[in-house]
Amino acid sequence: MNNSDAIAVIGFAARVPGAETAEEFWHNVKDGKCAIETVKEAVSSTSPHYVDKTFPLKEATCFDAAHFGISPAEAKMMDPQQRVFLETSWHALEHAGYGQSDDALNTGVFACAGFNDYVTKHVKPHSYHQGGAEYFRMLVNSDKDFIATKTAYYLNLKGPAVCVQSACSSGLLAVHLAVQSLLQGESDMALAGGAAVCLDLESGYAAEPGGPMSPTGRVAPFDVTADGIIGGNGTAAVILKRLDDAIESGDTIHAVIHATAANNDGFDKAGLAAPSVKGQNSVLAEALALSGLSADDIRYIETHGTGTHLGDPIEFESIRHIYGEASQACYLGSSKANIGHLNTVSGVIGLIKAIFTVRERQIAPLCHFSQPNPELPLEGSRFHFNQHCIPWAEDQKVPFAAVSSFGIGGTNVHAIISGPPVLRTQEPAKHERPHVLCWSANTEQQANLQRRSLAQCLRQSPDSLADAEYTLWAGRTHLAQRQASVLNSQQDAAQWLTGESVLRSVRTEKHQRRDAVFLFPGQGSQFAGMGNSLYLHESSFRERIDTAALYLQPLLGYDIRTVMFGNDEEALRATLNTQLCLFIVEYGVAELLIEKGVQPVAMLGHSIGEYVAAAIAGVMSFEEALQLVYERGSLVSALPGAAMLSVSCSPQELSSLLSSKLSVAVINRSDRCVISGLPTDIEALAAQLSARQIDSVRLNVSHGFHSHLLDPVLESFSQCCEKIQFKTPRIPVFSNVTGKLHDPDLALSAEYWVRHLRETVRFSDNIQSMANQYPEAQAIEVGPGCVLSRLVRSQCTEMNIETAQTFSSYLQQDEDWLTCLARLWVEGWDISPTQVESGQRIPLPLYPFVRQEHILPLATTLTEADSGQEILPESEWVQTTKWSPVPLWRVPAETASDVLKNALCFLPCHESVVEGICVKPAEDFEKVEQGFQINPSQPEHFSALFEDLGQRLDDCLNIVFAWPMQKEAQQFEQGKTLGYDALVYLSRELIKRKWQGHLTVVIPALHTVIGCEPVNPLGALAIGIARNLSLEYPSITVNTIEFEKSLNWQIITKLVPSEAVKTLDLPYVAERFGRLWHKEWTSVPLDKKVETSPQLDDTSAQEKKAVLLLGGTGGIGLQLARRFVGKTEHLILTGFSSYTELEKRPAFVSLKARLEQSQTTLSYYQVDLGDVDALEKLFASIETEHDSVDSAWLLTGRYINQDLGLLDPLNTDSNVHCKARAAWHVKERLCRLSCRSLVLFSSITSEISGVGCADYGAANMFLNALAEGQSESPLIQTIAWDAWLPAGALGESLESSEGLFQESLLGAIGIEQGVAIMGDLMRLGLPYSLVSCLGLEKRQAIITQVLAEERADVSTFVLKEDSGAQSDLERCLCLFFAESLGLTSVNVMDDFLQAGGDSLAAVRMLSKLRSIYKTEMGLADFIRHRTPRQLAVQLADTAQAERISSLYLKLNQMNSEERLGLSQSIEQKKSQSQEVASV
Repeated sequence: MNNSDAIAVIGFAARVPGAETAEEFWHNVKDGKCAIETVKEAVSSTSPHYVDKTFPLKEATCFDAAHFGISPAEAKMMDPQQRVFLETSWHALEHAGYGQSDDALNTGVFACAGFNDYVTKHVKPHSYHQGGAEYFRMLVNSDKDFIATKTAYYLNLKGPAVCVQSACSSGLLAVHLAVQSLLQGESDMALAGGAAVCLDLESGYAAEPGGPMSPTGRVAPFDVTADGIIGGNGTAAVILKRLDDAIESGDTIHAVIHATAANNDGFDKAGLAAPSVKGQNSVLAEALALSGLSADDIRYIETHGTGTHLGDPIEFESIRHIYGEASQACYLGSSKANIGHLNTVSGVIGLIKAIFTVRERQIAPLCHFSQPNPELPLEGSRFHFNQHCIPWAEDQKVPFAAVSSFGIGGTNVHAIISGPPVLRTQEPAKHERPHVLCWSANTEQQANLQRRSLAQCLRQSPDSLADAEYTLWAGRTHLAQRQASVLNSQQDAAQWLTGESVLRSVRTEKHQRRDAVFLFPGQGSQFAGMGNSLYLHESSFRERIDTAALYLQPLLGYDIRTVMFGNDEEALRATLNTQLCLFIVEYGVAELLIEKGVQPVAMLGHSIGEYVAAAIAGVMSFEEALQLVYERGSLVSALPGAAMLSVSCSPQELSSLLSSKLSVAVINRSDRCVISGLPTDIEALAAQLSARQIDSVRLNVSHGFHSHLLDPVLESFSQCCEKIQFKTPRIPVFSNVTGKLHDPDLALSAEYWVRHLRETVRFSDNIQSMANQYPEAQAIEVGPGCVLSRLVRSQCTEMNIETAQTFSSYLQQDEDWLTCLARLWVEGWDISPTQVESGQRIPLPLYPFVRQEHILPLATTLTEADSGQEILPESEWVQTTKWSPVPLWRVPAETASDVLKNALCFLPCHESVVEGICVKPAEDFEKVEQGFQINPSQPEHFSALFEDLGQRLDDCLNIVFAWPMQKEAQQFEQGKTLGYDALVYLSRELIKRKWQGHLTVVIPALHTVIGCEPVNPLGALAIGIARNLSLEYPSITVNTIEFEKSLNWQIITKLVPSEAVKTLDLPYVAERFGRLWHKEWTSVPLDKKVETSPQLDDTSAQEKKAVLLLGGTGGIGLQLARRFVGKTEHLILTGFSSYTELEKRPAFVSLKARLEQSQTTLSYYQVDLGDVDALEKLFASIETEHDSVDSAWLLTGRYINQDLGLLDPLNTDSNVHCKARAAWHVKERLCRLSCRSLVLFSSITSEISGVGCADYGAANMFLNALAEGQSESPLIQTIAWDAWLPAGALGESLESSEGLFQESLLGAIGIEQGVAIMGDLMRLGLPYSLVSCLGLEKRQAIITQVLAEERADVSTFVLKEDSGAQSDLERCLCLFFAESLGLTSVNVMDDFLQAGGDSLAAVRMLSKLRSIYKTEMGLADFIRHRTPRQLAVQLADTAQAERISSLYLKLNQMNSEERLGLSQSIEQKKSQSQEVASV
């Protein structure tokens, strides 16, 4: 055997039935466990051969999407196989010690996947004609082709990424190709494996006679009882390296692959799915020959072993033919007996089992084996099947085994492996320094889980501490939530990673590190040997110390290092030595920290420490500073000795005891200062303080610094300073003299340093300034001692400032330095706290993913779409209604006595109820004999009503709402209040109180069912609310009844129980002469196909004087306007926008250019069509200027999408306002202009509705009804359109949205098609028609699918503080994104569409923004500015946007009870203000 051809297995991971890890799988196999389970909820199979057994994968549809930066919406689109393999690949790399991406390592990915049934059952199928972007999104998330490339992308692996597919042998074939890639030098390391997740398998299977599936629900390879396979789900991956490279890198080698071979059976077998003895013989022989081994060397074979009548004997024959001539015993096994047939992954699982077998030198039993299959010629052979776990034979020092995997279709793979090589064990290096263990996760909970598992692992293997330190640092990804611990091998292992020894981040924002502030201690903090450990272990620190020593040697006459690192405390105490040693060590440590990546935002030195800060900041060079410190120390040393006393009181309290012989040298805290003076004077002061019980301590210094005692040397020191040309600091430095930051624009002068020598050190003021400037700083004491850290902590208790020391004492130097670095790493600096630069990468506990279920609901199947045709024939696009009697329906002779016993009946004033609680409309709230009177326009009256009802509401299962039948409800405002507003307020209360029951809505005749009855269109407004109530809140069922004249209680009683409605399928019926009628649809064939230049009506160009397009400035309106250019004398447009804004739209500019080349004139009016006064002025102007109008078109509409619980019926930014109210009043005024026709643009939503479409559906239903029963001009034609292809600004925006709206445009009607259809309909003169390329049933199915997905996503969102938002407006918009898209983390730069938004979500989001901020933003604007930050810029000028956002954020933090209380309080205050106003 040659090492150059050998491949090391350095890591692996697996998740299989019954086991979450590869280790757990091995233990189960050793114990002979079978992971088969009985299906929990057996399906109602039509097959008599159904078997309720399964090999399930735990959490198969769950995924830690956030860990990989994948949105929940995208995760739900992904094939579960991609998801589980991504996590398993992460674990395999961690197991190998290569969990940290390494650009220098060319890592290949060779992966496979099984059949993806998730896409067929949960992801709506897409095709290119529906939109390339959506199709591509489905493809990338669902197709096998992308499992390798997506893994490489998310794990940043840059070698070849190859998808491998050969059915059952895919996994081992991936290993074979990975081996070849390594041997050819194409890859440095390879990840090979795959996933097989078929959700269908977890529901059991059908085992037809003669088929491959086991009818007994038991897999027994090579056994006499073997009767077939059972599929299972799982995932596995191995990490491979060339053996020599693995040894050189210090990788843990679990096994060695000596050879792999692959071939195909070709045509030489019974059929495509049949196995071939020749093919298997060939691949086994090739692998054995390539390995250089003999058959006798192979003592164990992990077989393909399916447990089938056909497969087992053929495989055994191949094994006997190639391996049977040897004499040594050889055992056969198959993991399929334990975990089922894992399809594409089975070969990798077999390899992992074989790896454990040779590594542990144990042969696991063959599960379910009792007696051999009689077709196996075992007698006299070397082959055995063990029923208990047995040890490997002692005679073979290196165990060898083989693995087989054969795929349907004939691709066979065989591998030869051995146990890990026996390497010379090196004597572990003596490592007296502590070890730094660093681990990280995305959440604190996950980091804590890692800590506990690491602690348990290290206690079991305490000698692996150094390797664990190296592996965690070099072999794991460093995530946001970090923890670390500094451990000593001499400590009790039981105490490792416990309690205070664990460093945890205390940052409030985990994705932003703290500002580093360097603190440089002054005289008194020194100790002999300070910095000695760094001098020994850090070369750059050593070089700086050596440079300083060489510079000072001629000046001092001795080597300063002998004082710095010696044991003579007295020599170090000499002023000159103290100051030089402090300066040199602190400067060296500071430069070392900066070199490691810790860049300070500011620096604060204490006395001599400020010289270090100045040198680091570039105020003077290192040599200049060193010279100045030398001269300063020399001058002070020449002075008589003196003393300093630390006193525990403020200078103000001490003033009475201070004479001219004493000076306040330092103020460290407001209640603590240091006094300088001669020794006798200091002793006298100490005695006085003791008598007053004031604590004081004599400092370890030789002179009285910062005092009058230094006056004799000030002049000389000034001359020394004047030799230096000081510069402005590059890094902010705090001044001991002023207590504040130095002016960044002014150089520090010689005068300043003289003052610094003489004047009081105002360190307390320094700390306060630092805390104010950097309230969340990481203060690092750079140098010996911990005095400054204690001062900062004691004075910044209200601030979130953390401190760290580099070395507090001689004995703690190593531990303190490493702890400081570890603390900085934990707080977010990307520095290396570990001292181990190399070591062995060892298996450690794997990352604890926090999985959440990501699964789309089962996709709705469109019955007519099975043929593959989505679009209806053009002859079926246009439909109109007809009414048919309900079969076998008659008014019941008697009324049921107790149906309405506890019903709540909202009745018109002229009606009465036989039983139940009656509620009638009135001005004031009042309890009356039969029930209540309330004001329909006062929402608080509805709240009061339900408060009064109390527990009686629990007994009320039926509500009858008949207020639209009120005789006064003939005018728009009265009808809207009684039918629309009141039903909205009623619905709100039902939703708030989570009522469950049945609602019957009664309206006056709305349709011309029999052709002669008078109709009232205002009842249509109630239908929109009623339909959406049942759609959005399924616990409330609804039916609607039209009555021609008055209420018929017999019919109501019959229809009230929800069971009757469901049984009879009568959600909407009309009563005429005691019979019930229901609506049906019939196609309207058009006379001709779409023309090249379609005409809008049959009026000649000469006859048309004026055409009025109301709301004609949208995309469709401007396209229609183009058709009228040259066909009419005058074109009149109205819109919401100003003319200036209109001129910015390319479509309008194009229209103007066309007008200039024609005889048609243009008039434009900016008007709110729902404003009656504005509308009156508009028509007065039109009448004055144009006298008459030939035809009018109402095209208005608003992008509003709000759930009923949020709907405000008084909001004028609504479709009821701009469509329904406008249409009512436009119709009246067009009579004055002799207008012959009015075309109303309605929507298919009026017939099928949708979530959040109550306002839109109600308004369009009203337009439909307005066309019924006409008796006067203008002739009204209402057309309910399905989607049009976008035009104008919206169209341009959608084109730039990367195709993410394409799905919603399925079946959309083109402009030319729509215009042509309009022309045909106008010639036909149909009052009401509906146009859809898909048809009502298909469009309803799409809406039902969307609703199911939304309900599946319902959850509570709490926005995390990692959004990057800089204002409440941005924070609020991030919250809206999170609520809309089901996210818990949104950044201000996240794109709404890329984060999972679609067309419906965009409209709902826009509705929310317009409702809350009262903005006129359109859908086109939203699509162009679809990140929270871009939207914030657009909304910034909106009145009180920040205040509104702040309030909303506070409301979001309240619970439901708090919100209800606030709402009631607001309503009460509103009521009180109204009472005051009336007085």
